[in-house]
Amino acid sequence: MSSSSLAYFRWLYQQQVIKYCRVAPISIWAFDFFLTLDDEIRLLTRTKRWGLTHVLYVPTRYFPIIGSICAAYNALVTTRPEETCVALYRVAEIILYFGMLTSEGLLLIRTLALWHAQNAARKLLIGTYIWQSLCSSAP
Repeated sequence: MSSSSLAYFRWLYQQQVIKYCRVAPISIWAFDFFLTLDDEIRLLTRTKRWGLTHVLYVPTRYFPIIGSICAAYNALVTTRPEETCVALYRVAEIILYFGMLTSEGLLLIRTLALWHAQNAARKLLIGTYIWQSLCSSAP
């Protein structure tokens, strides 16, 4: 066996591992989703008026799966035009970015609740959140 064919087989193996790493989180999410679905329905339908935490919870919970499905589709389906591939990557990138922002917003709210919304802690945490959001969105 020549060295070029050996390198090709290594490359194929790496590509297969990458595909597994893109599909595995989806199966873990599905498992978690079905385990907690009854609690989620009960908690989300219990209140008549949704607050900020409810609004932030939905994208935090569901945006990552949409982005992961786009990424897994890109990894598994290889017979499509380049424009479709680029568009799917951009959609996955945008969805995952907003999912990250909403999850950090929930973390901010929970941290503020732990600090009992003290003025100094509020200014520091909100300033850090805004700074981090701006820095992560910069090209």
